[in-house]
Amino acid sequence: MSSTPEMWLQQGFRALLGCASTVVEWVQDEQKRQAQLQQWQQEMQQLVQELVAKGEKTEAEAREFVERLFNRSSPPPPPSQPVEVTIQDEATAPSQAQAAAQLQELTQELATLRESLEQSRSDDSA
Repeated sequence: MSSTPEMWLQQGFRALLGCASTVVEWVQDEQKRQAQLQQWQQEMQQLVQELVAKGEKTEAEAREFVERLFNRSSPPPPPSQPVEVTIQDEATAPSQAQAAAQLQELTQELATLRESLEQSRSDDSA
């Protein structure tokens, strides 16, 4: 059976009528009201007991899982891997003059970037 908006409205209306008639019965009959409240209280207590039992079971399972997790033996450390070292001879290594020139270029580029950053910050604050 498909649920359509019309069916939802009809069910809602009927539930509202049922609730109203129950309230009228409660007002008219004190014993019926007390019996209904007692039944709901017993059902609620039963539901709470079921939930507590389920919670206890879940707690026990969680404790067992955590204990198994921590009681596992730790895996052996991985073997150390050799470090690869490359040694360049003087013929293939850059000369000190080349290295100094590259360092000078990088320093100049960094100074230019710093100036443009400071300039953009001063433009934003103005």
